[in-house]
Amino acid sequence: MPVKNEMYLAIRDFNHMEDEPPITDDNVNFLSFREGEIIIVTHEMNEYGWFEGYRHNDPGRVCGLSHKSMIRRILFK
Repeated sequence: MPVKNEMYLAIRDFNHMEDEPPITDDNVNFLSFREGEIIIVTHEMNEYGWFEGYRHNDPGRVCGLSHKSMIRRILFK
């Protein structure tokens, strides 16, 4: 999967439970964020709309998975 660095705006809150086990063999979990946060998509969306990314304001850049229905792409003119 190609690596991307595109900016998206969270259009609703998404918070997973912190004690949930990772959802992939690589220990990736869901990405929690609040409406209005900037999300950096690092791996493009698959055919089901899932992507990997991190919150722009996270200094550790911890990646997680989320769905495209939670974000809108930011287009610069």
